[in-house]
Amino acid sequence: MELIDLVHLYQKATSLEQRQKFGHDIAVAIRPALWNFLLHQDGPEQADDLCQETLKDIFKNLHMFHEETNGQFWSWCYHVARNKLIDHWRKQKANPTMTLDPEAFWRAVEASAQDNPLSNEDQLNAEYILELLAEAKPACCAYLWLRYIIGLDLSEMARMYNLSIDAIRMRINRCLDLAKVLIEKHP
Repeated sequence: MELIDLVHLYQKATSLEQRQKFGHDIAVAIRPALWNFLLHQDGPEQADDLCQETLKDIFKNLHMFHEETNGQFWSWCYHVARNKLIDHWRKQKANPTMTLDPEAFWRAVEASAQDNPLSNEDQLNAEYILELLAEAKPACCAYLWLRYIIGLDLSEMARMYNLSIDAIRMRINRCLDLAKVLIEKHP
């Protein structure tokens, strides 16, 4: 069953038992990816709490979500997560940092790519590239992960980061260019 179908079933549920079941299924499907996104943005100390707060806000406002595709739902979820991060950063008055936890990253990749898993070789290559990127420019990991692993389109990412489509396209292209350079330097 598609994630968007679960969302619609949750929204139409008439009993608490149905809502709890569909809500649980939605949370299980989205939590790993949201947690990994938050981990990349703010580090392991805050990821659990921010993820829990994000999930609460998603379910609190799910009645206002009226889109029709998985990508639109993911975009909305990441928008909620980003708003939680911004609120957190404002409260902490700290600059965001990004980290890369390879185990958490691959748990999220596996959760989001169950229908079309990566081969062992592709996984090793991607892992190596992400390690190089994490050292050179950590923000690139988040951009490339959202674009190519989660599958958000440019307009969804632009909305999520509050940028123009051209700006997000350029950031992704620069990250891809950096990845190519890093691979050439470190074959």
